[in-house]
Amino acid sequence: LYHLEPDLNETGAMCDYYFVRPGIKSMKLVAEHVKKSVKASPTKEFYVFCIPRKTLLCQKILEEEGVYGSVLMCELELEF
Repeated sequence: LYHLEPDLNETGAMCDYYFVRPGIKSMKLVAEHVKKSVKASPTKEFYVFCIPRKTLLCQKILEEEGVYGSVLMCELELEF
């Protein structure tokens, strides 16, 4: 488990999971990570869990960055 930072922490895992709040900065960082990881490992899978919900803005940013087809976006509603 890592904090989302500009530096890519390559783990060697077959899947990367991102748990993020839906926002411009976090989506751009996720897109940057996906771009770098796809170059190193084209078969890697990416899952983005937006907390508490995904937004059209997040989807649009990933589309503009060219990685939307490489990720599966999900919502993680935390109800306490």
